[in-house]
Amino acid sequence: RMFQRDDARKTALMFVVRDHDDGSSVDSLMSIITADCNSIWNTVCKPESYKTCSLSDLFEIRIFTLPHYKFRNQEFTANLGKLRAMFSGEDLLKTDFSKTVPSEAFSTYTDVVWKDLSDERTITLPGQRTLIASYRCETAHSKQYKNIMRKFSHWYSQTERGVLVGGFGKQVERLISHALSEYDAETRLFTNSSTYVFKRTQLQRLILQNARSVFNKQLLLLQNKSLQRFKGMLVSRISTTGVVPQADQDASLK
Repeated sequence: RMFQRDDARKTALMFVVRDHDDGSSVDSLMSIITADCNSIWNTVCKPESYKTCSLSDLFEIRIFTLPHYKFRNQEFTANLGKLRAMFSGEDLLKTDFSKTVPSEAFSTYTDVVWKDLSDERTITLPGQRTLIASYRCETAHSKQYKNIMRKFSHWYSQTERGVLVGGFGKQVERLISHALSEYDAETRLFTNSSTYVFKRTQLQRLILQNARSVFNKQLLLLQNKSLQRFKGMLVSRISTTGVVPQADQDASLK
């Protein structure tokens, strides 16, 4: 369940054989290990979509041997260095084996897998791609959420001081465009994921809800400013006798 068939990339299974001092060839060891793996694979209860799937369709078996640590210590250390290089070079880290698991999410992923495996209930491991998609989309959403709220906090503070936000509509349009394009750029590999759609929709709603709130504050400010301006103009037009000029009275009736 962890290795989705629709993903063309395989998973490398690395077997490290210790104390390889009996003179047997690496090829013979490979044959034995491959046969054992195929035997195990054939006994595994597979979903319908995996019924005709062979072990080699999903996995590439690798083998690495180490001589006896005590009796051939120098060779053991040298081979250990070669093995280490395989995990840091282009061998086991090549694109063919990459599952795009971000390094910062690896501990979370293994923790989830281990908890499900150690649970006695029926294993319901999340698809690897689904798990990664959820992590990436959540991370991208959180990043844009902080940027959005930082901008709106500035606008809220500005309107609380009685200062209008100039060109508010255009600024909101730019904020929506920038936030969604940044989110899309960071989650472009997971556009078919339901998590991608859900988190993107959340960002849109977040911006629109806060934009509506700021707009209402702006509207209230404009109403108050218009009222104050009207009062000021009215007072300035009142004559010293306290009577509104007839011309203004006639204008107000039209």
